[in-house]
Amino acid sequence: KETDNVVLNTWAFYAITYDASEAVTGVSFYKDGVAVADTDISGGGAYVAMESNSIGIDIGCRENGGKENFFYGYIGPLQVYRYALTSAQIRAYYHSQKWLFGVIS
Repeated sequence: KETDNVVLNTWAFYAITYDASEAVTGVSFYKDGVAVADTDISGGGAYVAMESNSIGIDIGCRENGGKENFFYGYIGPLQVYRYALTSAQIRAYYHSQKWLFGVIS
């Protein structure tokens, strides 16, 4: 969401799932193992890219009016699955990895 703040020099865990339902509600966003919101992205963006196998997925970069906007920082570890993880699986993965980045709580 536009209102969420990203804290500099602080590790955060993000996950996006798509259940191949061909519905905009099939896309879910998570931050630190918690569902952020079901966002209606019917106007384009990630959902449109997933309608075709010929369009690649950009990670850490997005095009905005002909300009590329790059993420300057560390992204990793990155995992891509052939199926949509459940909320419980995402939460469990977050808790299993956060200690690697100094997150104690």
